[in-house]
Amino acid sequence: MKQLILPIIFIYNSIGFGQQAITTPSATMPANGTTTMRQIIKTSKYGNDPTNRGREHRSTSYITRFDTGILQDLSATFLSSFSDDNSKQKMELSDQNTYLNRAHVMLKYRFYQNDFGPFNTFRVVATAGTDLPVGDSKEAKDRWMPMIGLATLYINERHGIDTAIRFMFPTSKGKRDPITKNDGNSNMIHINSAYLYRISPEEYSFQTNSSSYLTLESSWIYQDNGDNELFITPGFLWELKESAFEFGLKLPISSEVDHRLEEKWSLIAGFRLIF
Repeated sequence: MKQLILPIIFIYNSIGFGQQAITTPSATMPANGTTTMRQIIKTSKYGNDPTNRGREHRSTSYITRFDTGILQDLSATFLSSFSDDNSKQKMELSDQNTYLNRAHVMLKYRFYQNDFGPFNTFRVVATAGTDLPVGDSKEAKDRWMPMIGLATLYINERHGIDTAIRFMFPTSKGKRDPITKNDGNSNMIHINSAYLYRISPEEYSFQTNSSSYLTLESSWIYQDNGDNELFITPGFLWELKESAFEFGLKLPISSEVDHRLEEKWSLIAGFRLIF
């Protein structure tokens, strides 16, 4: 009995960030009174300027996220992101800028949970939050970005599936010449999915201290000005009892963008702690 109980404790303690891929929102949440911290570094390149000015843009974002369990089925999130940007266009020197480019608050409510085995579960959450008015321009500092969404988590033996849909509504004008999707004033739909395969261990046991996963994610972004992009992100996740390490490479599959730069690729790495 002891050999069965301990792995169950391990799984449900780690479900605060268990089997969650690096870019896809999930129905995971920390237990009541528990906090998880997530630190991510994301380096991205943007190009194919629709204004024909030959603009190129590189950005490295340092993202810190805290999730705290408020009740058994309710958690709160605070996220901040500092960005180190380097932009240039034809016949001009590059322009570098470091600033707080995002602050986000969110509530997550789990309204459905079906645990159909010691380690197997299906969960659904509703999310609501907003980006706060921060950034490097007057437009960004005057703008809120409300968001609502749904996310699911499905774990069955060695297989995990996350899905999410989010709707985002900027409240005021964006930049005159947007660089990224968050710079404009278009409403957005984000649809994400992720598949995680546990490569080790084959089965949980009394000796289990960690687990590792191969991950494959897709993300589709549609803006009501017609811009849309589809990405795929292969990655790797290594989870321990109170920490996790993750890596992903985000690549475009298709892009129809006429109002901003295209995201050419993003390299993402991070770690998580639970306390």
